[in-house]
Amino acid sequence: FDGPAFPLLKQVKGSAMEIPFKDELFDIVLLVDVLEHLKKSDRSIAISEALRVARQQLIIAVPCGNEALAHDKKMAGIYKERFGVDFPFFLEHMEYGLPDELGIISEIKKSAAKLKKTISVVVQPTLNIGVRAFLMKGWMTKSLIGEIFFRKILLFVLPILLRCNAKPTYRTIFFVQLI
Repeated sequence: FDGPAFPLLKQVKGSAMEIPFKDELFDIVLLVDVLEHLKKSDRSIAISEALRVARQQLIIAVPCGNEALAHDKKMAGIYKERFGVDFPFFLEHMEYGLPDELGIISEIKKSAAKLKKTISVVVQPTLNIGVRAFLMKGWMTKSLIGEIFFRKILLFVLPILLRCNAKPTYRTIFFVQLI
């Protein structure tokens, strides 16, 4: 594990396809920015595993759909043009594609049925693609002033920008309540 160790956190190495914890161990399970980095065939396994270890709620946040993928392709091109190298997470998005909203909902429902869990799902699209493009272009800078503005000063208005959920949106959040 890179980075500092925190005394209240126990580091556990595992796989999203075989989470090393017993059933219903956690009240809330977060699966954030994971599915788009997995092969399509592994996504359903990861969803099932996350649902298996969840007792009350599973929250999945993932970029969804063709418009989000087109946006990633554009941002990947800008990054490569500016820095001369590919950014790894863009490459995985291109290689594996992004899931679509209906596919995620279908996989959640199939996994719940298989695990004999009763659920409700609320879907919340979030972060307008135009706002994300503005932020990403700013974060992909070589300018010290741009770096300070986008990584420090703009953080104060980020909560307001993140409320811009007009379609098309980049990411979708799935709130799965276990009943």
